[in-house]
Amino acid sequence: MAYSASPLMTRWDEELRTHSQKVGDHKRHSGLDSPAQATSMRCYFHLVSGSEEIRDREGLEVTDLDQAYAEALETLHALAREDKAAAAAWAGWRLDVRDASGALLFSIGLDGTGAIH
Repeated sequence: MAYSASPLMTRWDEELRTHSQKVGDHKRHSGLDSPAQATSMRCYFHLVSGSEEIRDREGLEVTDLDQAYAEALETLHALAREDKAAAAAWAGWRLDVRDASGALLFSIGLDGTGAIH
């Protein structure tokens, strides 16, 4: 079953976009966002638990898988620090990161404490 919105996904989306904006600002100011380095891909960050799925319909432009992984980790850690109840609600969930074709790029398991596996 797919859900288009929930408090957990809304909070995840806000945190991911905020972190991404900070990274983008840093790249622009440091010259790392030049046209020569403009190759990018759109990744979608879906929260999944058993038959439940909260889909990211907007996605996020990243330069490579390393950046996608770093964005996901930073966002998960920030949310766990800021909202312990949300982190606890993630027990048994995982974050699946997919490309625009729907291919699974990687998954991050969530244990409900803010730790990942």
